[in-house]
Amino acid sequence: VSVGKLEAAKTPLTQICAIVDGMFEWSRQYPAQRAAYLYFFYSASHSDQYRKVHSQMLQTGFHRISAILEQRLKTKGRSQISKTRVASQTIWATTLGLLIYSMTSENVADRDSFRKTALQSAKAICHEVLGDLV
Repeated sequence: VSVGKLEAAKTPLTQICAIVDGMFEWSRQYPAQRAAYLYFFYSASHSDQYRKVHSQMLQTGFHRISAILEQRLKTKGRSQISKTRVASQTIWATTLGLLIYSMTSENVADRDSFRKTALQSAKAICHEVLGDLV
């Protein structure tokens, strides 16, 4: 879901929002997969094998967002790798936490609220890192 949204996005902000929104869209479209995803987190908490896969997934998410931010800064000669890494980890962790909340919330309205909060957070972080380059 995220890949399709990402391909359609043209700016760094819309690309990052596509990643964030795509995660929530996947959860909405494939509710049966939510339990497996949550079980994967549980498995990673006590299995070295699952923990390794989980770490690789996290790194992929961090790097994807960081690369989008860093590329935009490089085009304007403002490379700040340490700042983009912190920002990408914050966006990813915030989104993932809110996604888990939305998966486990009994109120459907809360699910959409968590998605909106994740998007607002990602936008705020992008504006902080990119400033006038957003």
